[in-house]
Amino acid sequence: MKSSYTPTPGKTIGIYAAVLISHGIVNTFGVHVLRYLNNTSILLHSAGVTSIAIAILAKAPTHQSAKFVFGTFYDGTGISPDPGWSIRASPAYVACCGALMSQYTLTGFDASAHLSEETRKASWSAPIGVISSVGFSSLFGFFVILSFLFSIQDFETTVTGGTFGQPVLQIFADCCGDDGAVILMCLIMICVWHCGLFSMTSNSRMMFAFSRDGGIVCPLFPLPCFNTGNQADNPTSQISSTKSTTNSAPQFALSGSPPFSRSAWHSPPLEARLPSQLQLPSQQSASTSPTESPS
Repeated sequence: MKSSYTPTPGKTIGIYAAVLISHGIVNTFGVHVLRYLNNTSILLHSAGVTSIAIAILAKAPTHQSAKFVFGTFYDGTGISPDPGWSIRASPAYVACCGALMSQYTLTGFDASAHLSEETRKASWSAPIGVISSVGFSSLFGFFVILSFLFSIQDFETTVTGGTFGQPVLQIFADCCGDDGAVILMCLIMICVWHCGLFSMTSNSRMMFAFSRDGGIVCPLFPLPCFNTGNQADNPTSQISSTKSTTNSAPQFALSGSPPFSRSAWHSPPLEARLPSQLQLPSQQSASTSPTESPS
């Protein structure tokens, strides 16, 4: 490549921290733009990834045969002279281990469920979102993998990382040259940035829901905004957002227990905060049964 950059553990951790900070800033202060970023992410992961696959297929000097793509088994788990796990165990075991590389996509599949409280017609849209994400990811992912495999120029050089120490980057460079490889990798990095952004969005909504329903108890990092109070006249939290006349940042006025009291850190059981229409019959009878007057 045309860069003298040399990766080191410190540089890698620094880049990782910078990416996480950018995700945190967007999720904290740019919530109103998440919808547009989500649409951009969908476009990048569909049209963008498809463009990458078509580009390397079109630019590849030669293509591998279908027999090579579908019939070649490579076990890279062993370190010479020791045998790989396809011999120690079985080829199926190695294949299953290789499939684990895609498990991170589960964070995208269940994002539809975690964001359902902010979704219109969530009872219909959330399940459709989960099912469609699995289907489209399988379709596009299979197409991309096939395009990479058919476009391999030198198998041994590619699996060992070649000049760049990265098999995918080696395929890009062999097919599209150094400049084309940089462009394609930049597109992939933008897609991965969006993946991380919405993974944090999904996790933040999940933490919010668990904390609200009393599923997370952490006295070191209390969440005073989930103030439910213990007074009889305040069974649920009443959070009102007000604007300061001198500061545009929203302020939260909490009723019930003081915001730094221990009772403000924990929510009561979920059934105690349900409307009477949603309570179990036993709870309704217990709360509505009249007391008998002494004879």
